[in-house]
Amino acid sequence: MILKISTKNKSCNYWIWNGFKIAWFVENEKDNTPLLFLHGFGANSNHWRKNIKSFAKNGYAVYSMDLLGFGESDQPGIKEIGKLDNGIWCDQVTDFITDIIRPINTNKIVIIGNSLGGLVALTCCSIHSRRNFWNNCLSIT
Repeated sequence: MILKISTKNKSCNYWIWNGFKIAWFVENEKDNTPLLFLHGFGANSNHWRKNIKSFAKNGYAVYSMDLLGFGESDQPGIKEIGKLDNGIWCDQVTDFITDIIRPINTNKIVIIGNSLGGLVALTCCSIHSRRNFWNNCLSIT
């Protein structure tokens, strides 16, 4: 399920993933090369706001999302999820690509992550290398 909420400065979409509300954003949603930005620990997708605008102006379809437990996404307790770890976030990213990006854009994706987001990006690209999702993976630490 996808919900859309607009505010004066940005438009936030929500995607229900495994029963949790996940906040995500998109700029220039066209069938151009998609970029997926993943934030670091203690941050959220707003961390990338200036980068997103620049890449969108240069023709990329730019996506970002708040990883589970961060930003506007649900922040489940230990009883709800057990633990948050790289494997869970990797599953979240892979499902996001499958559910949100793939239905409208079949181009290979460039994943760009900072800190924890970089680790998640590298994990996804490594574990799911045979899925043919990725064009490039960039980890910024």
